[in-house]
Amino acid sequence: MLGWILKVAALAVLVAVLLYLRSYYAFLRRPQKPDEKVLPARRREAQADQALEAAPKKALLLYQDSRHGTLGRMAQIVAEDMCANGYEVTMNHPSSKLQYDPMDYDLLAFGSPAYLGAASKLLADFIKANPFTHKMVFVFVTGLTPEDKREILQLRETIPKHNRFVGIKLHKRDENRLKEFLAEGKIYQ
Repeated sequence: MLGWILKVAALAVLVAVLLYLRSYYAFLRRPQKPDEKVLPARRREAQADQALEAAPKKALLLYQDSRHGTLGRMAQIVAEDMCANGYEVTMNHPSSKLQYDPMDYDLLAFGSPAYLGAASKLLADFIKANPFTHKMVFVFVTGLTPEDKREILQLRETIPKHNRFVGIKLHKRDENRLKEFLAEGKIYQ
């Protein structure tokens, strides 16, 4: 009798864990409300001697926020760095309804949380539906295992050929690592 009770309890725990994990997987497919923000370009002092009349470069940053807001904080860090490097940044969440043409931007950045080894399907769908070439593309992913790069590779596979690509996977507490990575300037080359 006790063995039967333990088997039922183990099965109940397994079902609960699977339902919990399924909720995270479904989260990657659930659209977030559009929330467009356009951040103006700022010039660093080293750039102050450049002509002020020059139109700023443009960056598009699309990100699927994580369940607890970590990726949104990381996206804000990326956007602020882009602005400080002379880019006007348009930020939003991925959606099939967005009307952005990636070819109108000099720099493209895509952010996704990683749940169960998968990146945001909505983000991947946007990239596939809006082809682009000859762009600098920066992908940043947050997850529990920064050494496992499969989500970056998933998104890399959706990006058309003939684009430059830089990617990084971060732990939710890696804000300083992200800032150091951005300071290297790889996404502006």
